[in-house]
Amino acid sequence: MTTDIPADVDWVSARDRCSIFKMFKDLEERASRDVTTRNETLKAEEFMWERKRDDYFLVMSKKKRQLVRFFLTEQNVIDISGEGLNVKCQATITFTNAGDCLFKVNGNELHPWQVLRMALEDLFFTE
Repeated sequence: MTTDIPADVDWVSARDRCSIFKMFKDLEERASRDVTTRNETLKAEEFMWERKRDDYFLVMSKKKRQLVRFFLTEQNVIDISGEGLNVKCQATITFTNAGDCLFKVNGNELHPWQVLRMALEDLFFTE
């Protein structure tokens, strides 16, 4: 037996919490915090986060003509795309054998911070 998989999990409750909408909202909240953190590290208000609708938010640079959009589709997929950046992917969710709710992007199981790093790293750190 592997030690990474708990012996006992309330998988029904955990799976109930594993919804694309809840994960999208978690991603949105984390993106907002990431913008605040990046602006603090720069000691400037260079980036902003904006909710357009319940199913759509974006992160953008105030100085550069670049942004990243996050859109929750009716097909339970999060479309992530960049303007002025080479960012384009789709994220779904998966409930793992270890009882974790993760994103699935290009066949990889990712935590929310990893999805945001993939989407926002060039926006935040490339001149």
